[in-house]
Amino acid sequence: MALSGAGKPEALKAARVSAGFLDVLGVQPVLGRSFLPEEDRRGGRPVAMISSELWKRRFGGDPGVSGKTVTLDSTAYTIIGVLPEGFEFPFAGVDVWLTRPSEWSLLPPRFWGIAVLTGFARLKPGVTLEQARAEMNV
Repeated sequence: MALSGAGKPEALKAARVSAGFLDVLGVQPVLGRSFLPEEDRRGGRPVAMISSELWKRRFGGDPGVSGKTVTLDSTAYTIIGVLPEGFEFPFAGVDVWLTRPSEWSLLPPRFWGIAVLTGFARLKPGVTLEQARAEMNV
């Protein structure tokens, strides 16, 4: 995604995630908050969480970054949180996380309809990975 506005434009790595992804991973933002369920629905407010690295590099580690508006691919997004340093999900080098993974606005039209969703889960206490795999195979 292209980050524009104040400062030089910058190409960012972005990931679309479900609103509850941090709850599943057991991670909390170091600043601000996580996504709300209503922000993960079509028509929800355009909000974003940013990496600690982007926060320091682009925003100088400003503790007031939550609530600021940035332009990502010509759309205004409100920054709602900063994720912990070194947090890498679903791949290394992500700069910004957005909701609504079912929307493919980040892909050119020729790729629309191609599903690139990745599921993840946390095991219940006492359940082995082998048991979970067997259940998923059913």
